[in-house]
Amino acid sequence: MTDISVTRLLIAAATTYVLAIYSMKIVFEGICAATIVLAVFNITAVVTGSHIGGRQIRIVDVLLVGTLCCLLVRQQYDSLSNLGNSGRLTIGSFLLFVLWTFLAGVVGNGPSSTEAFLYAQTQLRYGLLLITAALLVGTTDVRSVIYPLVYALGGALVFAVDEVFSGKSGYPSHLGVLGAELQQIWPAPSLTSFPVDSTVLYVGPPIGQSRIMVGMAIFFIPLVVAAVAQSRVHTVLSLAGSLGIVSVLASSSHSGMLAMYAVIGIVLLYWFYRVLGRYELYRARAMLVPLSVLVGATVIAWTIAATAAGRDEILLIQTNNLNVRLRQYAAAIDIAARYPVFGIGGGENFERVVNSRWGVHNLFLANLVATGVPGFLAYVISVATATWIGIQQLIRSSVDEKWIWVGILAAMVGFYTYSFWTIAFQRESLNAIYWILAGSVVGASWRATSRDH
Repeated sequence: MTDISVTRLLIAAATTYVLAIYSMKIVFEGICAATIVLAVFNITAVVTGSHIGGRQIRIVDVLLVGTLCCLLVRQQYDSLSNLGNSGRLTIGSFLLFVLWTFLAGVVGNGPSSTEAFLYAQTQLRYGLLLITAALLVGTTDVRSVIYPLVYALGGALVFAVDEVFSGKSGYPSHLGVLGAELQQIWPAPSLTSFPVDSTVLYVGPPIGQSRIMVGMAIFFIPLVVAAVAQSRVHTVLSLAGSLGIVSVLASSSHSGMLAMYAVIGIVLLYWFYRVLGRYELYRARAMLVPLSVLVGATVIAWTIAATAAGRDEILLIQTNNLNVRLRQYAAAIDIAARYPVFGIGGGENFERVVNSRWGVHNLFLANLVATGVPGFLAYVISVATATWIGIQQLIRSSVDEKWIWVGILAAMVGFYTYSFWTIAFQRESLNAIYWILAGSVVGASWRATSRDH
């Protein structure tokens, strides 16, 4: 099996998949699902032997452009006048941010315009994913995005776990005696036992307990909650969600654990809200959100005080590398102050300017450095309005659908909690998932507005 090339496997898999969706008469839906799954599982996969401007063509780009064109040609979406101000602001602000990333490359304040343009191309891909997801959900339903995401994330985690226990990557020792025992009985050859490039299986994003895998687990946990609410296989999906929690704990990623606290906190908050309502404890339910905000503020204040006092561990999270991050943040703000209009461009320009091997461990500040203040503001506005639309959908949706929006909102908040402390701008799959979710909330709002009219 190791002699089978990536190209032959890919052709065989694609042919089988096309025949399957054609026989079930779901060709369009199948192509949309394939685009989402590929964006999650292997966004960097390229079409062998294809080049444009000296660069290889990515398979996901081919599927993405084709899907977007099909959605536009079918014209089954509602009038753009029903999109709503928040939806327009989300898409418009992000496209403005994409434009600013290209302008930053043209201006060339940074050491490498090439790096800036590559970063801009990546942001353009996210923008196309945002628009495609909005059109898809606007013409169908939010489940047409959630289910492919859950399957893709679950599959990626399966490969990641296999990499850990087959000895390819990761730290089985983080699981203690259980990790060592599982590694001894793990089957060989396993899914990831093949040499790189010998099959299409081992070239995706899951790399043991890497930061990409942790980010995927952060998305997976709440999205499983969203899927469980509308599925008959509650037990299977619940067990799958626990796999995400175990993956984060086993990784010893402190930023991942912080994001997991945020995700689980949002899910539990809504669960308590539902329980109080079921027992008609309406006064207690009315106090739930203010009390939660008070508890959250108290925990944050205590954390800041404990950190200032020199504690190395707070709520199982190590703080010994906080000073390194704060120095990076100061350097990022200093660069933005020197180049406030266009920044220095994205990619590795920050590392070259400060002579460091690491980028900014904060997605917002990374974009501030890359695009200056205008691009940064456009990015923040897009993120904020997408979150606001998600909150509106949660409030307006029926009781049966509220869990879906709790899961989506928790996933979005979890990603930005995680990316606040990591080099998230380098994790293409994670950013792609976020903008697919952002497009989903825009599309759902668009669809709801059209129904009201």
